[in-house]
Amino acid sequence: MASANYDHPSFITRQMESFGKTTAGASGTSVLAVYPTAMRVRRVSASITTVGTSSGAGAALGLYAYDGTTTTTASATLFTLGSSTVNTMFTSADLNFAVPAGGMLFAKNGTDASSVVNLTAEIHLDPTTASW
Repeated sequence: MASANYDHPSFITRQMESFGKTTAGASGTSVLAVYPTAMRVRRVSASITTVGTSSGAGAALGLYAYDGTTTTTASATLFTLGSSTVNTMFTSADLNFAVPAGGMLFAKNGTDASSVVNLTAEIHLDPTTASW
């Protein structure tokens, strides 16, 4: 049986990756991963470990991808955490978020200085651009 990008298990099997805790601090950036091949982030879950003090956009958590230089290739606001209590869970919709080969996936806080979350993502190789 022939194997191509749309039927090889590496492209159609979604895997879970735990990124651990984000860095606290206003506009704090947490590098999550650098992948050698193009990836797709589908859904992201977060659990609050340290409560923030801001509401609205100040407590937003964003997901970004760089192309390996300084160009942002994708971005999405994941959650507005507000001052939710510890262990509150958030799960995103299907993001279909592209991370280019050699690119960096990172999370960035809003203006809240104290909020920290544990992040887990559902990921797979990108069948439109990755090669196997």
